[in-house]
Amino acid sequence: MNDPSAQAPACQESTSHPAKPVSRPDACVVIPHRGGIFSLFNKVITCMEIYPRVEVSFPPGQTFYRNVTEKNLWEVICHPLRDAPLEGEHRAIVMEYPHLRYTGSRTGHLYKLGEDWRQRLHGQFQKIEVKTEVLGIANSILPESLHQCVAVLHRGEKGLAREQLTGVLPSVDDMCQAVNAVSKYAPVFVCADSDEAAYEFHARLGGRMLTWDVINRVPLTGQSPVCHDTYGSGHVRNMFARTLAMSRTAHLIHPVSNIATAMLYMNPKLTHTFVEVTR
Repeated sequence: MNDPSAQAPACQESTSHPAKPVSRPDACVVIPHRGGIFSLFNKVITCMEIYPRVEVSFPPGQTFYRNVTEKNLWEVICHPLRDAPLEGEHRAIVMEYPHLRYTGSRTGHLYKLGEDWRQRLHGQFQKIEVKTEVLGIANSILPESLHQCVAVLHRGEKGLAREQLTGVLPSVDDMCQAVNAVSKYAPVFVCADSDEAAYEFHARLGGRMLTWDVINRVPLTGQSPVCHDTYGSGHVRNMFARTLAMSRTAHLIHPVSNIATAMLYMNPKLTHTFVEVTR
C-alpha cells in the first residue's frame, strides 16, 4: 500500500517549475487492490469521506472473487452509489487506499480512541443502499430475538498477525476469556474462519454458542477464505450479511480486522472489546 500521505496518482501536484496548484477532483472511481471484501469496502468508505462523488468498479476478475457472475463485485451486495460522478467529469482513479487510518494495524489505535470516527463513517455508510437480498440473509442469520447475544470475531490466519499492534493474534482462549469478562451467561455468536477454531469455541462455550448454516467456513487449512478463487456471489453475500448481522448484537469481541472496523461503523452504538495480547 502507498504511504498514508500519498494521494491517488490523479491527485498529485506537479513538481515542474513554476509550481502550479492542482486541485483534487471532486469525483473518483474506486478500483480493486489485492484484498478481501471488507478491505475493498472500507476503501470505498474512505474515498466517500474525501470525494463528493464516487463510483465503484470492482470487476470480479481483478479480485479474489473470480467466480462472481455479476460484472461488478460491488453490485453483488450494494446498489450503485447515488452520488456518482457526473457525465464527462474528471475522475481520480483510486486503487490503493488514499490513507491508511481505516485499515491494517492503524485501526488498532482507532479502537482505543473516542467514537467520533465511528459516527463519521456511519454517516457515509448510511448513503450506501445494501441490496434487499443481503438484508434478508442478515435477518435469517441473526433474528431480532437474538440481538442481545455477544458476537465474537476470531481471525486465525497467520498472515493477519502483522496487522495486530503487538504482532500477535488472539487465541481462542483469549477470546473466550474476553467473552466471560463481558457475560458468563449470554448466548455467543461466533464467527470463526476455520472449522477447527469453531470446534474449539464450542468445546469452551458449549450450549452458549449459537450455530448458523449460511457461512462458508474454510476447511482445516488455516487459509483465509479470500485466498479461494472458487468463492462466488453467494459467498460474498453471506460474508457481508454475516458482518451486518453481527453489528446488530449487544457486544462485539474482536482483534484488529477490516471486518471488525466495518461492524463498528455499521452500528456506532455497538459496544466492543478490542482483544490485544502479547506472548
